[in-house]
Amino acid sequence: GQVSVAVENARLFAEEQRRSRQLAFLNNISKTAISSEDSEQMLAAIVGHIQKNFSFDHFGIGLLDYSTKEIEIKAEAGITADALGKRIPLGVGILGKVARSGEAALVQTTSEAPLLGVLPGARSVLCIPIAYGENFLGVLNVESLKEDAFKPADRLILSTLADLLATALHNAFVFQKLQQQSITHRLTLIK
Repeated sequence: GQVSVAVENARLFAEEQRRSRQLAFLNNISKTAISSEDSEQMLAAIVGHIQKNFSFDHFGIGLLDYSTKEIEIKAEAGITADALGKRIPLGVGILGKVARSGEAALVQTTSEAPLLGVLPGARSVLCIPIAYGENFLGVLNVESLKEDAFKPADRLILSTLADLLATALHNAFVFQKLQQQSITHRLTLIK
C-alpha cells in the first residue's frame, strides 16, 4: 500500500512540475509578445522559446500573404531550418489545407506515405491556425520524425500558444500600421 501511494505521489509531483513548466513557457511567450514591436523579431524569439521547451523536430510560423494567397514561413527552428521564406499555396500540403479551412490538423501516421509537411520524413504533424477574431493570420506548424509524437497536453499548450500568437501578431500589425500613418502624417505636414 505504501509503495502504491509513493508511486502515485511521484506521478502527481511530476505532473505538477510539467504544468509549472508549461505555465512558465506561456508566461515567457507573453512577455516576448508584449515587449516586441516588430512581428518578425517576435516570431523568431517565440520559435526559439518553443524549441527550448519542446522536443519536436521542426517548428514554424507561417503568415498569410493576402495578395498572393500563400502562407510564407516567417520563423522556424529545429533540426532543419531551410524553410524560412518558403511559400505554400492555400490548399497545398497540410499547412495549405489548414490555411484554407481554418481548422487545426493533426496527422500522426504509421504509413510510409509522405505527410507533405515542411520537414522531410516527418511522421507527425500538428498545424494550428492563428486567427484573431474572424481574421486568419497564419499557421503554427510543429513536426516530428516520430510517430504519435503529440500528446493531448502538447496539443492543448500549442493551441494556447497559437491564441497568444494571434493577439501578439494583431497588436504588432496595428502598431506597424499606426507607425506608418504617423510617418505619412508628418511628411504631409512638412510639405
